[in-house]
Amino acid sequence: MGPYNIKKFKLLLPPLNEQRRIVAKLDRLFTRSSRAREELERIPKLIQRYKQAVLEAAFRGDLTADWREENSITEPASSFLKKLLEKRRYLLEQPESHNEKRRSKYKEPIDFREERLFKLPETWMFVSADQVSSQITDGEHIQPPYQSEGFPMLSAKHVRDGYVDISDIKFISKDDFEKAASRCAPENGDVLIVSVGATTGRAAIVFDCPPFAIVRSVLLMKPLISPKFIYYWLSSPFCQNWIGRASGASAQPHFYINDYKRMPIPLPPEAEVQEIVQRVEKLFKAIDLMEQEYQKASKLCDRLEQATLAKAFRGELVPQNPDDEPASVLLERILAEKPDQPNSKAVKSKKSQSRGIS
Repeated sequence: MGPYNIKKFKLLLPPLNEQRRIVAKLDRLFTRSSRAREELERIPKLIQRYKQAVLEAAFRGDLTADWREENSITEPASSFLKKLLEKRRYLLEQPESHNEKRRSKYKEPIDFREERLFKLPETWMFVSADQVSSQITDGEHIQPPYQSEGFPMLSAKHVRDGYVDISDIKFISKDDFEKAASRCAPENGDVLIVSVGATTGRAAIVFDCPPFAIVRSVLLMKPLISPKFIYYWLSSPFCQNWIGRASGASAQPHFYINDYKRMPIPLPPEAEVQEIVQRVEKLFKAIDLMEQEYQKASKLCDRLEQATLAKAFRGELVPQNPDDEPASVLLERILAEKPDQPNSKAVKSKKSQSRGIS
């Protein structure tokens, strides 16, 4: 299709006074629309702040303060940790193919040795990520060659906020995949976190995904407690600030395996962990509904502006006044002021004849 010839465009021409009324009405309506948009644009930031406030309250223990009052005989977190450490040892001492050599390789987890980040409820305690996981590692250090088909290998871009995006993936050979899986095999319920680059600290839970390998820029954690609890902690302002300090303030932050292992996690009693997850999920669902309403309102603004313009140029936006100078007279005056137009000469000639000028 060639370029448009703007001279051939057909325009609706209202009387001049009606044009002025249309412009004045559009100015008033679009000013209101602009104010509405400004208010709407504040909502995404408010939603994000609200979510962060929910997570802060959750991990300070404020969100479940009433629950603790009603469940005062719950075993403290220290008892829960003891169970987790026993489970950790049991899982890691299981011999592979009855190879007893693995049993002697068990390493005690890194203890939490830092000062408390903030005050916790009396029944809670800080632990290290290593104490509440059976494995923390990263992906392949030497990138296998990609091929057109085979077994999927995911990178940091596939770790979204809360979920693993398996679209636009690349593939490696069966041998390379089995080699990667022998060291790091993500499974449903595992937690992934980006460890390099601008999105360092972004986390996801593996759920309903086919088997895949990961590259070095992604860390994997096999948690012994609720994956959602770990994910929410990783998403909290407390943890994100800690990860930021641990990964460095350089242009290329790097969150190492040992950083992840020593990362502090506030551990509530076992029953309270599930209560926290349920309450956070409930509040986040309500927040997500607010975000959906915001999206609808934004689209409605767009439609209203288009509908207003359509109404304006159909002559339906403002009342018409029969005392207005007709548009035909306005057009004659416009043409008369443009001497280079053929029609303007004809108009002048008619006016001259009517006045008796030869």
